[in-house]
Amino acid sequence: MRDLLQNGTFVRLFAGRVSTDCGDSLYYIATMWLLWELTHSPVYTAIGGALIRLPDLLSVFVGPLVDRWPLRSILLWSQGVNCVGVLIIPVVALSGQQPVWLILTVIPVLYTVNGFVYPAQTASLPRIVSEDALTRANSLFSTSLRTVDAIANAVGGLLIGIIGPIGLYLIDAGTFVIAAICFRGIAISDGEPIRNSSRSIDSYSTALRDGVSYVRGSTLLVLLGGLAMSNLGAAAVSVILPAYASTVGGPVAYGVFVGAIGLGGILGAAGASVLDSHSLGTLAIGSTIANGALLLVAVGVSELTPTALLLFASSLPGGAFTVIFTTMVQSVVAEQLLGRVSALIRSCLSGVAPLGSLLGGIVAGQFSPPTALYGVGVLSIAIGCFFFAHPGIRRLPPVNRCEKRTLGLQAVADTEGG
Repeated sequence: MRDLLQNGTFVRLFAGRVSTDCGDSLYYIATMWLLWELTHSPVYTAIGGALIRLPDLLSVFVGPLVDRWPLRSILLWSQGVNCVGVLIIPVVALSGQQPVWLILTVIPVLYTVNGFVYPAQTASLPRIVSEDALTRANSLFSTSLRTVDAIANAVGGLLIGIIGPIGLYLIDAGTFVIAAICFRGIAISDGEPIRNSSRSIDSYSTALRDGVSYVRGSTLLVLLGGLAMSNLGAAAVSVILPAYASTVGGPVAYGVFVGAIGLGGILGAAGASVLDSHSLGTLAIGSTIANGALLLVAVGVSELTPTALLLFASSLPGGAFTVIFTTMVQSVVAEQLLGRVSALIRSCLSGVAPLGSLLGGIVAGQFSPPTALYGVGVLSIAIGCFFFAHPGIRRLPPVNRCEKRTLGLQAVADTEGG
């Protein structure tokens, strides 16, 4: 990692992303608790949680803007809006009013704004690090952000009982200020921003269509569909796990299981660079089948320690493959389309989470938590079998040998000069 840490632009981008992700975690904790404190109604917290997921469905529409606007400006103004937004709520609350509807209005706005940060960071990374360092750079981002998210959740949960949600909002605003300071110091080459408003609409629509057309009918889209189904299963697990843990060891078991899954994802992401010389198709097939098989065994054991160890092991392959998949996208996708494709990927992967949560809760309620988890395990194995049956995915080479042609992306890229 020495070459990355000696790259000042990379360090600033990395530090800013860590800070803004920390802010997102603190904001989520403060908002969920304040909604409960003001209403004592799970309906409002459920609405808040749904609104937090909603902007992910709109990420595909962010991509064309990321590809046309200056990346540094996107990173900067998004943090400014976030800082102002999180300060509005404590100001209104301290004035004696109950800002329930204000919170529910601000939530989607802030999460939509911060939805620009991920594709902007993804589009920036290939421009500031060498191609042979991309896997290590993505591994560092993925590992660190997972770790920061876990730490921020733990610290936020502790602080909420000490300083309350209002104090947490104030700390949260500070994280966005720090992120803006970091982003201000980066230098990234950009295309020309859109200036004429009438042409902007046509240009935006064309850019959006080009981004979708670029992946239509490609092996990348098939792979993305399988990964979206895996994310649906992961969202279901997060809903089912509390009920399942209560049958194994109560809240202690729940904390251990969540920690085991998080740690497995972190270590899997950290070790991704060890696997980037292996066939991408083999990794896609093996990671999904291994995840499903280990989850089935974990549920079947139903004892605290062995189940936790198996859940830890089941999350290792997914953590590694996420990093390798991101590296492949950054290496293969035409640079002028990278923001759009990254946003499309985020929409597909994150957009299924609300449905996965709903299905997980329904199945667990109708049958039992173990049965629902067994279903997720079977789904993961089925995805792996589908990948194996698809010749395009089965024959994918290592990420450093993947090309536009092998993924069926060359036609649109060629028309745009990619």
